[in-house]
Amino acid sequence: MTLITKHWIATLLPCQPPPEFQMQIFLAVALSTFVSEDLTCVGTGLLIQRGQIGVTTGILACTLGIFVGDVGLWAIGRLFGTAALSWPWTARRLQNHTLREMRAWLDRHAAGAIVGSRFLPGTRFALYVISGVLRVPLAVAVVHAPYASSSTVAASGEIVVAS
Repeated sequence: MTLITKHWIATLLPCQPPPEFQMQIFLAVALSTFVSEDLTCVGTGLLIQRGQIGVTTGILACTLGIFVGDVGLWAIGRLFGTAALSWPWTARRLQNHTLREMRAWLDRHAAGAIVGSRFLPGTRFALYVISGVLRVPLAVAVVHAPYASSSTVAASGEIVVAS
């Protein structure tokens, strides 16, 4: 971290926030994951390093925000998937037999796909939306998503806190 960055952070957050702002910070971190998960996790790691937010609070806020975002992507697929499948462009590319094969594959490999999508950029959005479209039960995503999101948060935060 450069001297300019450290000075900017010190100027931005010069002291420990009062306890009444802890819930606002928690919500701000959780909601920030909807914009950029990686940047939020790194920023939260910096806040933890500076003592601006507790370790448990920071990790829980990031994990909760990522989890809610994942469930939201599944819900988008579930709510709008049928309409999207009826579009001519989509219908030409995703025939019924292809969708059945995708569903069968997800039924067999959901856990690995969900955890793997955390570490393969660009795959998580497609995985959760198509899971909703294919009506994969929400319980499948809910069971595996917290493990996957917490591993991302731990890896991102650990890098920052350790530096």
